[in-house]
Amino acid sequence: MPPLTVSLKPSAVTAPAPSTALSMRCENEAELAFDAADYREYAMGTGANATAIAYVELRLPGGGTLFGVGIDKNIVAASLKAVVSGVNGAVKGSRL
Repeated sequence: MPPLTVSLKPSAVTAPAPSTALSMRCENEAELAFDAADYREYAMGTGANATAIAYVELRLPGGGTLFGVGIDKNIVAASLKAVVSGVNGAVKGSRL
């Protein structure tokens, strides 16, 4: 299975966070089911030069666990990259 690429059409997904919305879209459109079990965000650096880093733990329906990391200047983009990172790790290891 090739790595996940994010190219979703706009939709009216209602979710408490962008990473939750991405998770819901992955399940609905790509049949990739997982829940965010844990999420952490930190800043690398200070002030205007700070970069966001997000860590996510994803739980699979069968009980498996995936981990992803995302880094970006924008915390929302970093969290989305973390989800994609975790899913891509599973795809490469054929865990989905």
